[in-house]
Amino acid sequence: MSDLNKLLGNIYALHFDELSRYLSRRTGAAEVASDMTQEVFARMVEQRASVEEIRHPRGYLFRAAKNMLVDNWRGGEGLAVELNEEAVCEMEDSPESILQRRETLAQLQAVIEDLPPRCKEVFLLHRFEDMSYIEIAERLDITVSAVEKQIMRAMKACRAALGEKKGRHN
Repeated sequence: MSDLNKLLGNIYALHFDELSRYLSRRTGAAEVASDMTQEVFARMVEQRASVEEIRHPRGYLFRAAKNMLVDNWRGGEGLAVELNEEAVCEMEDSPESILQRRETLAQLQAVIEDLPPRCKEVFLLHRFEDMSYIEIAERLDITVSAVEKQIMRAMKACRAALGEKKGRHN
């Protein structure tokens, strides 16, 4: 196996599941997400010569996926996401479930706001800017271990808040 094929295989193994979940959340359709994920990797393979020059493969893949989503939204050449009447009905929620999600979101926002500044910054960069631990460590000039600890701290606080909420409703 050539070094380039090995590199592509490693990138695929490391990022396929995460990219697929990301696209599934954005499209709301697992089959479409799977097709889009395959297409993102296919485009990367088409650019074989430049793959070795990509410094941040994860960032490259997610940027390509975001571009594909934008193309879909605009009706470009990407894969079309078709919604039938049944799918639209499944997406409609009851007022109660919408209210419950809004309350949960408000509670999580409050928890995130109460995190220590560095912990909050690390968490937001990872969750909302889609930055890897390594990218965050480089940007903030801290160790990857420190990033991991801050993410765990933030997640623990969020889980605790959600646990309290579940306990109240049961």
